[in-house]
Amino acid sequence: MAIKVAARGSKLSIIQVHEALENLRGEIDYSIITVKTKGDIERNKPLYKISGKGIFEKEVNMALFNGDVDLAIHSAKDMPLEDFDRRICILAVPKRGSRYDAILTKSGMTISQMPSGSIIGTSSIRRIAFLKYKRRDIIPRNIRGNIDTRIKKLYNNQYDAIIAAEAALIRLGVRKFRRLDLHDFIPAAGQGGILIVGLEDNNKINSIVRKVNDPPSFFEVMVEKFFISKLGIGCSIPLGVTSFVKDGYLDLIAGIVNPEFNSLNKVEWRIEIDYNKLCDLDYVREIAEAFIGVFKEKDAHISMEEWRRMMG
Repeated sequence: MAIKVAARGSKLSIIQVHEALENLRGEIDYSIITVKTKGDIERNKPLYKISGKGIFEKEVNMALFNGDVDLAIHSAKDMPLEDFDRRICILAVPKRGSRYDAILTKSGMTISQMPSGSIIGTSSIRRIAFLKYKRRDIIPRNIRGNIDTRIKKLYNNQYDAIIAAEAALIRLGVRKFRRLDLHDFIPAAGQGGILIVGLEDNNKINSIVRKVNDPPSFFEVMVEKFFISKLGIGCSIPLGVTSFVKDGYLDLIAGIVNPEFNSLNKVEWRIEIDYNKLCDLDYVREIAEAFIGVFKEKDAHISMEEWRRMMG
C-alpha cells in the first residue's frame, strides 16, 4: 500500500519517520511530504517567547486535514493535547527512545566541571531553569535551529556547550555527549517518544499502523502529556515530567524550579497499574489526574502559578 506521510523537514524529523515506520516495510510503501511550521520559521526567538501552542505541529496536521497525506509523525514533546482536534487520532507510539537531556561540549566536560561564565546554548525555559538552579554562574544563551545546526554553532565557538535531548543526539549519530541526571534535569513530557497520528475514518491504514504501537511507551507518553495538558503547561512554564512503566507499576517524577532559581519543587509517585489498560485513554487520563492531585498536595503547583504570573 502506497501512502504519504507529513513531517517537519529537519534531518531529525526524517530519521524519526523512518524509525517509526521501519517495521511496516512490506505492508506500506511511504513517501514523505515535508512541512514548515511556525517554530521552523520564527527562528530568532526563544521557544518560550513564540506565541501560541503547537508551534511545531499545527501545519503538519493541516496536511492531514487537507487530504495531502495519510499520516503525520511528530516528536511527542512537540504535540500539545489541549484543544486536540477530534478528527485526528493517535495511532501509535513506537518504542520510546531515551527521555534524558544531555550536554554536548567539545571537551567532554560535565556541567559541574564547566568554568564559571561558560555559555550554554538552549532555547528551552525548562532547561534554563534547571541549569540556573544547578549552576548560577553559568550563562544560558538562546540557540535555535535544528540539532545539527546547533552542533555546528558549538564547534564554531559560539557556545561552550549545548543542551539537547539525548534521543535526538543518538538518532543523529552523535556519540560524544554526557547524559544529565534525571533528578537535576527532569525531561519534558513525552521526550524521546514519537507520535503517529491519522484521521479517524481511515480504517485500513490505521489498522496497519497500530501494529507498531508499544503499549508501555504509549502509556508513559500519554500520561505525561495529559498531565501537562490538564495543568495548562506550555513552553513558557519550566515544568518537567517523566514516567517509567516497570514490573506492574508506573513511577512518575515531576518538578519545577521557582522563578528565583533557588528552589526545586520535585514530586515522585508510584502507582500499581493494569497492563490490560495501557492503551485506554480514559485510564491514561485517570492516572494523570491522580498524579495532578499528588502534585498539588505537595504544593509544587505554587511555583507553576508564580511562573504563569511572571510570564503573563
